[in-house]
Parts: sequence; C-alpha cells; structure tokens
Amino acid sequence: MPHIRVRGAEKEKVRDFTAGLADELGIIAECPADWFTFEYVETTFFFDGKEDDGLVFIEVLWFDRDSEARDKIAALFTERWKKITDKIVTIVFNPLIENMYYEDGVHF
Repeated sequence: MPHIRVRGAEKEKVRDFTAGLADELGIIAECPADWFTFEYVETTFFFDGKEDDGLVFIEVLWFDRDSEARDKIAALFTERWKKITDKIVTIVFNPLIENMYYEDGVHF
C-alpha cells in the first residue's frame, strides 16, 4: 500500500514508467518506497462499437493524503508519461478506509 494500477499503455511502457518511481513517491507520500506496488492492467477501450486507443489511466489506491500530495503525484505521473507517450493521461485517487483494509487478516 499504496497500490498504483496502470492501464491503457503497453506493458514495457509501464515497466519504464515505474523505474525509480517508488523512491520519488515515498518522499511525497511520506512512506517507505517498499510500501508501493505497481500493477499493469491489460485492457481494451471501445468507442461507438469499435476498438479505440483510449487513454493512459492511472489509479492510486491509498490511505488518503492531502491535496498537495495528490497534486505533486499527479504532476509527477503526467510528466513521466508525457516522456513516454502523447496519449491523454488520467489519474484517479481512490482513498481506502483503514479499518476496511486488511493485511494477513488484520486491518490497519
């Protein structure tokens, strides 16, 4: 935790995107880098009955931080992706509720 899910991009680009990212995120989110997990989600977008290129969609599941941290992370993700692709980048933060998050059967 935090969990970062990426879809709408090739697996190799997601791999490149995550290189060294946990250290930067740890500073912003004020937590150890090894708390972060990164997940590539293979997906297909559709529009009007046809396959579509879609967009890069990054979802952050975490115990909520302040708007300053969210702004910094959104800027960091956008900056990194714009170096990899010209696709639109959408970032969504989903706050988790601590007593509803269990690790090995114990909630936080």
